[in-house]
Amino acid sequence: MNTTPKDKPGRHRAGARLARELAGLLLVAAGAIGLVTAAFAVHRLVGTGLVAAVLLAFGTWTLYQKPQPGRGAYSVGAFSTAAGAALAVAAWKRLSMPSPPPTTWSLPAPMHAVPVDDPTLPAGWAAQPKWDGYRALVGRWADARIAVRSRNGTDLTRAFPELADAVRSLPDDTAVDCELVVWEAGRLAFERLQQRMHRRGAGAVRAAAEFPAHLVAFDLLRLRDQNLTDRPLHERQVALRGMFEAGALSPPWSLCPITVDPGEAVAWLADYPVVGIEGLVLKPLAGRYVPGGRGGWRKYKVRHTTEAIVGAVTGSLLAPSTALVGRFAEDGHLRYVGRTTTLGAATRRALADRLHAAQGRHPWEGRTFTAGWNSREPLFVHLVALGIVAEVAVDVARDSAGRWRHPVRLLRLRGDVEPDEVPLFGSE
Repeated sequence: MNTTPKDKPGRHRAGARLARELAGLLLVAAGAIGLVTAAFAVHRLVGTGLVAAVLLAFGTWTLYQKPQPGRGAYSVGAFSTAAGAALAVAAWKRLSMPSPPPTTWSLPAPMHAVPVDDPTLPAGWAAQPKWDGYRALVGRWADARIAVRSRNGTDLTRAFPELADAVRSLPDDTAVDCELVVWEAGRLAFERLQQRMHRRGAGAVRAAAEFPAHLVAFDLLRLRDQNLTDRPLHERQVALRGMFEAGALSPPWSLCPITVDPGEAVAWLADYPVVGIEGLVLKPLAGRYVPGGRGGWRKYKVRHTTEAIVGAVTGSLLAPSTALVGRFAEDGHLRYVGRTTTLGAATRRALADRLHAAQGRHPWEGRTFTAGWNSREPLFVHLVALGIVAEVAVDVARDSAGRWRHPVRLLRLRGDVEPDEVPLFGSE
């Protein structure tokens, strides 16, 4: 078939109409998709979604009327549809982004106790045992997050992985103040806690199997998203006890004893030190929990006097600074048991008058001492002749080797007691 030149404009107009029809259909389809998208967005993004929906509806309806290209209605419809689709896409992107976490609570700073020398339980106060462990604040959130933090804010779950399941047993949005302890041979073993603090991964899992940790709950700070820190102690204790009685918490959880009976508190001081309980914490029954506060609680450490043999000193023989003391074991070897606090002027003079450098072989010859418990800093000492017995005040905290973990106080020299009269190592 022959094509004449005057046929070309007709084909051109037909192609243009087809292109316009296709463009219109595409815009209508885009508008419909945008309308659906905007509808999903409206319930969360009322402003953007609503504007997008209105523009898309108007633009789609206008284009559906098939206005002539180049006319105002066509331009308005195309612009409305395009603008609505763009806003709908923006709304959808915002809708699909993760929502910011809701405003929630956090674990408070721990409340502290001030040391006292009198364990007397006043009227209107309660007493709880003072444990030889790590202070730990634990919490479980409604979104299944958990936290186990030391008093300094250190995350303890990596070193003590077994505690994660224990904390997950708490009710939603609940926080507990407790003590993290390890038992060994029927006695609290603080040294095992120290050793476990540096374990991670498979090493932490093995340590958990060998020396499992326990949580002793002594205060309830939040229960099911209800803040209890402003409630009096006696109310918090009732709620805490209720969790245990309801069976919500089981080992490794345990409930810390509490008493308002002065006689029972005195009995605790006599009975509990044998297992490593350090003393008592005294709290007013009407007192609230003050995060980071001091002065509302009191702590009393059990100390008793006993004898030990001076085996070495720091400083010099003429001006000793501290004394290193020991006791004979059953095999006759002098075992190191502890180091004194800095000596007072009168005690320093009295000790210097009796000190003599060791002659011959000393039981501690070749031994290296450190500046403190769990420290690697070497300590320079002078070994002395074994003939001086000192009366010392010590608390109940001991390491796994049976040594006094805290510095001891040298009260006086006992010229009336011979070294072989001092209690044997490990006998008390």
